[in-house]
Amino acid sequence: MPLEETPPIPLREPESYLNIPEIPIYEPTAEEFRQPISLINKLKEMGYEKYGCVKLRAPAEWNPEFSLTLQNKKIATRTQVLQNLTKGKV
Repeated sequence: MPLEETPPIPLREPESYLNIPEIPIYEPTAEEFRQPISLINKLKEMGYEKYGCVKLRAPAEWNPEFSLTLQNKKIATRTQVLQNLTKGKV
């Protein structure tokens, strides 16, 4: 079908966007949270896959260690003059 003959796409009523269901929330146990693959499989079995996404609330006792070590790490920085950006100079 040529581009000129393409029928227009019908617009949705703005009210239809207000009827979007909220994302389901699942609160796994600490044991379930330690094994993410089996948790995902369990969510599929429970039918959460039909929503497309699920909000997972971590258990209260879950407290991960900070995994980024900054010892002997250097972060490269540079000075950028904002006036040069508008002139095409980087």
